[in-house]
Amino acid sequence: MIVGSTFSSSNWNLAMTPDDVGESLLCRCFLHDDPVYVQFQKYPSPSHVYHQSGMEPAPEESLGSTVLIPLIFSLLLYDRLRVVCAHLNYGSVITVNAAIQGIHAVDYTFTNTAANTPGAVRFTNEIGEQYSIQTLDAATNFIWKIFQQDTTPADRKNIQKVSLFIDDMDGIAYTSNDEIHVSARYIQSDSGDVKTGFTGVLYHEMTHVWQWNGNGQALGGLIEGIADYVRLKVGYVASHWVKPGEGDTWDQGYDVTAQFLDYCESLKSGFVAELNKKMRDGYY
Repeated sequence: MIVGSTFSSSNWNLAMTPDDVGESLLCRCFLHDDPVYVQFQKYPSPSHVYHQSGMEPAPEESLGSTVLIPLIFSLLLYDRLRVVCAHLNYGSVITVNAAIQGIHAVDYTFTNTAANTPGAVRFTNEIGEQYSIQTLDAATNFIWKIFQQDTTPADRKNIQKVSLFIDDMDGIAYTSNDEIHVSARYIQSDSGDVKTGFTGVLYHEMTHVWQWNGNGQALGGLIEGIADYVRLKVGYVASHWVKPGEGDTWDQGYDVTAQFLDYCESLKSGFVAELNKKMRDGYY
């Protein structure tokens, strides 16, 4: 989740119609059009909740049928989110307005260095900063799941912040440590659905942020192939990609290697996660 953000009811569309109003209930809601299942658990009093979470007690506010309740998320987006909260007003719409604290949250920053170039203007009009930040967050959580690190934070890179830049440069994009740079010229020249293409690029580049690379010793084709494998699994496949079985060698890189890794994954579930884990300390 994005630390410090306020998610309004228009974003969440969280209307609760539970069959059981006992100690917990499971609600299906939508966060920016993505389905999320949220489990709410009732506690005897707000003080109990805050005591358990290490937060100071704060009063609950009511605005008509909307109730503002501090929430603490303990799992990740795109998974079942367990939430502790106080005094749920069942059947009402909840506005989440609090210090939303993921246990291992990542901060995201955005900078547009391309000023008023045509690509930067198109970015603003057709993609936007808010969507980009949301996509970075979604990509992080998706990649952790692909690498089977969603419940094992110790296996991840220790990265607290990822920065996205829109730059006036040639090429498409590149990643350097915890910085992702996307070309405004690429955005301007994209003749298709630029938002979809941009999303695929962010998933690819975010994979470079989080993947292990054998201390720089791993094959470049494999590193790029894993990044495109993530893009393949999330469903942002570019139209020019090869079909399964095409290409010259398994380590050719990008889409060719992504298709090979997908085949390996079909033979052994968790193959890509295990391969990434083995490259934490070296490449042999």
